[in-house]
Amino acid sequence: MGASENERIFELEEMVADDPGDALAGFMLGSEYLKAERAAEAVLVFRGVLSADPNYSAAGAGLGRALEALGLLDDARVAWTETAGIAARRGDHMVAKQAEAARERLGAG
Repeated sequence: MGASENERIFELEEMVADDPGDALAGFMLGSEYLKAERAAEAVLVFRGVLSADPNYSAAGAGLGRALEALGLLDDARVAWTETAGIAARRGDHMVAKQAEAARERLGAG
């Protein structure tokens, strides 16, 4: 991980610390953690985002990806199933397609 990636993560960590309810900052931090192969931290952040905003379908997708990266496939199936429902209710077709593909890949669909 390069210095700029570390700086980006640090900046986002500060933003989330300053405003834990900032779902967008939390989503961005979780995404950066995933890119940096810090999936366990990403899981915690995405779960926090979903606690603050249970309808944040992109955070649900991030959670599913992070759980898969950790090899927690049963938990990933649950996350992707929940994400599919959120995305369908919100009309978020892109995330709904991702969730359905993940569910099929993991044997949950």
